[in-house]
Formats: sequence, C-alpha cells, structure tokens
Amino acid sequence: PQELVLQNFVAYDVYEMVLSLTNNDQFYRLVKLSMEKSPYFELLCPNDACRAVPPGTSARVRIHFTPHEYKDYFHELICTTGTERIVVPIRAFCARAILDIPDQLDFSECPVKYTTQKTLLIQNVGNLEAHYQLSTQSPFSVVPAMGTLGPGDTVQVTVGFHPLTLGDHSGSLVVFNNTDEKSSHINLRGEAVDVNIGLSTNSVEIEKTFITMANHTTMFIENKSNITAHFQWKIFPTEEDEDEEKRSECYLLEPSKQVWLQNYRKEKRIEKKRGFCEDHTALLRNKVQEEMAQVQGDPMLFFDDMFSIEPIEGEIGPNCSAEIKVTFKPVRAVKYCTMAYCNISGRESRLPLHLRGEGQGPLVELNNDTLNLGNIFRGTAHDYEVELINKGAIHALFTFIPSTSKVGRCFKFAPEEGVIAPGGIQTIQISFSTTILGKLEEEFQFSVAGSPKSVILRIKAVVTGPTLRFNVSELNFGDVSFGFPYTKTCRLINTSPVPLTFKLRMSYDGTQPAVSSFDQIRNDSDPSWRKGIHFYLEPREFTMNPSQGTIQPQECQDIEVTLCSNTVMEFYRRMLVDLEGIGYGVASVIIMARCLVPELKVHPQILLFEKCHLKVPYEKKFLVVNSTKLPGCYGLVPQKHREGATVFYSSTKPCGIVPPYSVAEIPVTVEVQALGRHNTLVLIGIFGDARNPVIRLLRCYGHFEDIYPSPRLIEFGTIPALQPSSQHFTLFNEGLVPVDFRIEIAYKPHCYVLEPREGVIPAKGEVPVTITATLDDTGIFDDSIKLFIGKSLWTTFILQAVGTGTTIVIDKPFTSELNLGNQF
Repeated sequence: PQELVLQNFVAYDVYEMVLSLTNNDQFYRLVKLSMEKSPYFELLCPNDACRAVPPGTSARVRIHFTPHEYKDYFHELICTTGTERIVVPIRAFCARAILDIPDQLDFSECPVKYTTQKTLLIQNVGNLEAHYQLSTQSPFSVVPAMGTLGPGDTVQVTVGFHPLTLGDHSGSLVVFNNTDEKSSHINLRGEAVDVNIGLSTNSVEIEKTFITMANHTTMFIENKSNITAHFQWKIFPTEEDEDEEKRSECYLLEPSKQVWLQNYRKEKRIEKKRGFCEDHTALLRNKVQEEMAQVQGDPMLFFDDMFSIEPIEGEIGPNCSAEIKVTFKPVRAVKYCTMAYCNISGRESRLPLHLRGEGQGPLVELNNDTLNLGNIFRGTAHDYEVELINKGAIHALFTFIPSTSKVGRCFKFAPEEGVIAPGGIQTIQISFSTTILGKLEEEFQFSVAGSPKSVILRIKAVVTGPTLRFNVSELNFGDVSFGFPYTKTCRLINTSPVPLTFKLRMSYDGTQPAVSSFDQIRNDSDPSWRKGIHFYLEPREFTMNPSQGTIQPQECQDIEVTLCSNTVMEFYRRMLVDLEGIGYGVASVIIMARCLVPELKVHPQILLFEKCHLKVPYEKKFLVVNSTKLPGCYGLVPQKHREGATVFYSSTKPCGIVPPYSVAEIPVTVEVQALGRHNTLVLIGIFGDARNPVIRLLRCYGHFEDIYPSPRLIEFGTIPALQPSSQHFTLFNEGLVPVDFRIEIAYKPHCYVLEPREGVIPAKGEVPVTITATLDDTGIFDDSIKLFIGKSLWTTFILQAVGTGTTIVIDKPFTSELNLGNQF
C-alpha cells in the first residue's frame, strides 16, 4: 500500500509489516531502500541497499515494529529509483477510547424558571479507557460533569434545562476526551413557556384593624400544571431591581477615599510609635468584603413593618394549591398600601400582590356631641357633664385640647386627660362662667392617642349682660369759658340682680391734667401767658366724681362731671362705663359743650405818668372790661429784661379773673431810671388767647430838679505850669432818692484829676469833690466840667486857670552855690 498502518498494538510485541514494490514499467528498475535508524522500526534488508525489480513483478519489503509504550508512532520508508523518489509513511496507532454520543438533544417546550432534565447515554466504543469532562452554558447544565468510562462501557448523564426567560434557547454540550484530548459537541435546544400557575387574587385588602392589634386573611397560590413549583415572596418586581439595590448597598458600604486615607495615616502613626502595626487596611478591606458578601447573598425576601406573609417560601405540588396567610399589624390609624411579588417556577414574571389595610384608632364617642346651655347670665357660674364612651377594643388615652379663643378660655374641663378601658365610660365635668355678651357657639376637642380625628364637643349658649343705664341721655354744658371748671350731675342706675363694679372714662380725653384759671392767676411769670399752654400729652379736660365704685342691685350712684376746657372747640364726647370682669363701654351718656375765650378790653390805650423823679415809684391802673356772659382770666406779662431798661414796671396784682359784665383793675407801678421822655410797651395776656395779647403803652418823663454843684465856677487863678494845684466843690442832692453820678473834664482831661470821679449822692445829702490841676503850658486855660446823673448829662459848669513860669525843668534842684572845683 501507499501507507503502512498498524492499529491496536501491544507494547513490547514485535509486529511485521510487509510492503510490495511493483514494477509497472517494461524495463528493470533498480530500487534503493532506506530508512532512518529507529529503536522501534527495523528494515529487514540492508539499509541503503539496491534491489532490481524485473518488469511486471513485485518485490516484498519486510519491516519489524517493536513499540515500547502505548502511544502513536510515525516513521518513513524512502524508495529511490533513477527517475523518482517515493516516501511511504509508516503509522502505528495504539489502542484508544472512542465515545459515542448523539449529535443533538432537544428539550422541546419546558416551563420557564423550572429545571427540566433529560438523560444522555454515552458509550466508549474504543478499546481504551476514556477520561471525559462535560461542560455547557446557562440555561443548560449537566451532571456529572466528569468521569471515567472503560472500553465498551456505557454511562448516563443528566442534562438540565432551566430557562429564566420565555422563548427559544440553544447551546452546546462539550464532551472533552482527556485520553486523546479531543472535544465533541452536542447541540442543545429548548423552548421556555409559562405554565398555568397563578394567584387566587391580585389584591388583598384587610378590614380595619385596631392599632397594636393584628388581623389576617388568606389567599392561595394555585398550581394547575404538572410540575412542582417553588415560590418565594420578594420585595422587588424583577431580579434586575434586586441587583440594582444590591449594587447601591455595596456602593454605600465601600469606604470613601478619605476613610482609606485616615486608616493609612493611623497605621503610619502607630507604626512610627511602636515600630510595627497591624494591617488595618487589610482588616478594613476584609470587613467590607464580608459585608458585601452578605449583601450579595441576601435573597431579598419580602419584609414590611405592617404586613407579613406566611410561608415566605415553599413548594407546591402538581395540580395543588398553597394557602398564604397575610397578617396586618398597624401602628397608626392611617391607610397602608404596599406590594409583594411572588417569584415562582413556571412563570417568567413575578406575580404582583397588592396589600392594603387601614389602621383603626380607639373608637371614642360622646354621649351627646352638642351641648345647648340656653340663656345664661353674664358672670354667673354653671356646671355641666358629658360622657366619653370607648366603643373600641383597645384602651383609649384621651387629652383635652385647650381652646385658644377668648370665649373658649371661659370653660374648664375635668379631668383633662385619662385612659378609658374598652367599653368604658369617662364622665367629664364642665364649668363655665363668662363676661362676654351675646350668642356663642364654641367647639372643644379631645385628642385620642392613635386616632387621626379628635372627638368634638359643640357648646351653644346665649349670654345676657347686666342692665345698667344713666338717668339722662346727654349732659349739655353749653358755652363754657376757657380754663374755668363747670360741673353737671347725672345718675347711674343698676337694674341688674347682681352688684356691678364700674369705672368711668371719657372718650377721646387726654391724660395730662388741664390747667384752670384759678391755678393760672397764681403765677404771673408762667410762659403760657405769652406763648400759650404747652401740653406734652393731650389734656385731660373731664373729671368724674366718683370715677369708679360698686353699685348694689337696684341702686344708683350720683356722678359729678366737671369740664375744665383748655381747648377752644365744640365738644361731643361720650362718658363710657366699663364693668369689671364684664366688658367695656356697656353704657354711655353724651357730653356736649362749646369752649370760648371771652373778649376782654383794656383801658386806657396809654397810661400816662407825666413827670417822674428818677427811681421814685408811681402807680396807676389799667381797667379790664368784660362785656360778655363768660368769665375771663387776664394777666399782666412781667417785664422780661430789666437790665438796661429806662423804665421799670410791675404790679401788685398782675393776674385776675373778671366776672361776666364786670370791670377789673390792674395796678401798675413804674420807676423811671433815666432822664427824659420814655414810652414802654406792656403785654396783657388773656388766658386761652395768649397768642394775641393786648398791647398797651406806659408813657413817663424822668427828671432831677434838686441836684446841683456848688460853686458852679471853679477858678484856680495864676498857677505855675507843671505844678499841681487843687480846688474843691460840692455836689448836692436835695431829692428823696440817692442817685448815681459821674463827672468828667470836657476838653483837656489830662491836665486835671477829679476825686472822686463817680459815685452815689445820697438822698438829702452831698459829696465833696477835689480837683487838682497840673497845667502843661503857660497861658489861659478855659474848660468845662460835665455832671452825669445815671447815663444822662445833667449839667456843666466852668473851670478856669492861668499857667505861668516855664515848662523847662532840670533833673536836679537849684542850690545857692555852684562849686566847679579846681580846673587846669
């Protein structure tokens, strides 16, 4: 043959292989046979020897093969002729394992999320023991995955098909023969379908359940298929959602870079301090990995604070059903809603179950939710009762919620809190006393722990007030004069059956006390005579006596109302009555008045004093005429600046009151301070009209007739120049008052010295004056002496002197002899 093949040899046995060389030519052929030296193959003729092969004949070549082990051998025999070279392969195959498997395994239709198994038969048709391995991919599986099969033996393996999604699925089962290291493939195919498995209901609603108590209901998982279904109640609707949740939890478990950095720094600090340190980073990493592994291993079964499902997982046999118990335990009186998902074999999607329930708080009711008190009198106390009834199955903790309204604070409830046992009754005592008049309707609430709604009690009543009135509807003062008090009387009558404590007040009245004319005339220097009354606050112009008190039932109180107006206006006010503990302005009386300032006239326009001696007081009178029906108040405004004034004026009675249709007198005393004619303005204020005072004139003439010098001619005669010389004269005052004087030289005051130059001449007295002349030249000196009384020039008189001699002087006096001494 063209190839020598030997199969299924036995080690160390000698096998002979024969090759025939046929010469198909018409001539002899010389053939050279050669083979590389080998311990396993031996050519039974000399190597590289030539052999002649006649035409049309064959020559046999024998080769011995001696194998030392079980393995495949390969060698070559080379035949060389003159025209060609022929290579004959020599192959020896040891005994081997050959596995017989089918080309395809078809599962057909199978339930989704359920494991369908088929048995696969594998036979070793070879003559060597086979070591095999089986592998495949999801959704297929195979067991056992490896094994050993002797020659001619057969084994059964189980191939599983567990699809998680609907539809066609295909794969490959790889059979690997370790003996010859060759692989074979079996095509796997299957179709996943939903089977008839479902919930008896998609929604479970549990009836109202009292908080802290539990209630339950049942539903069923119905398996109408021929498989055994495994179920689990889950939180999430899909496996992808579960994986996402796990990734999120693992992400949160992963420490931040800052934590790793702090852990690293801590290790370095400890290592630097102690010389060694435990690997905290590895410990932290292991801890994180353990926690992440726990998260990844969590089956994510259903869990909820209010709902629970039993059993949470299990199996349902073919054509059977499983009873599921859903328990609801609320903690608040609200509606609860959540979802649970049943992950079950034979159904691709998880079956949703809506869970609904409502918590029921304590059931507390009033025996009467509306309390009508009818007509009650203001300020009187009343007591009532209501009952709180617990119609529920749990204890009820109630608390009264105080009202924030003005009327609500008048009610008192007792007890304000407590616990009512199931079926129990709590009596609530209500006390009520109010001072607020009118119809009232108030709501009061009792809060019940665990109940979203409060228990509401409505109370209705009509509160009637006391009957209090004045005996008149108004008090009309008519026209009143500014600053004069006027009094009217009225009567306040209590027609109520209870004592009433009252307090009177005037509407729109001020707080600063008003000023009466009788107070005003006591102070003529008050600035209000010139500028008017200045109030920091509005004046209090009305006073009531008594302004407060208590009136017994069916009795009365006389009230005196006094008006002292400091405002020119028409009054329209109300005197209001406030009752203690009851209300404000429960009764009133109208007050009317018109305040005027009477027109007062002052005579004469000019008060003439004629001639007046200086500083001698003179008195005359102004007449104040009141031609109106109202009294008036007047005041002479005192002299403001006396210093430097030429005339002083004052009054012994500057202020006063002039009755209606009467005349009053203002005595005015003047003292003239300077010579000559003087006109002085005086102001007479009218109380209430101080911005328009009456202006009058004081006219007087000041003179001195009894003051003179003696002698009136002062003669020095002939006196030496530059030599002092003195003369004397006297100033006489025959008047009744002392006077101030001042004297001075008219032309050459540097030549004369007066002593004294100024002073006071006493009444009926005299002052001697010495004048010393020191003339600065020779010749006649004529001069005048001026006498001033006060600031006025009173008189002048003559001064004469004649200067003689020379104005040249020496620094040493002359002597009788001038001795010049010896001279050279």
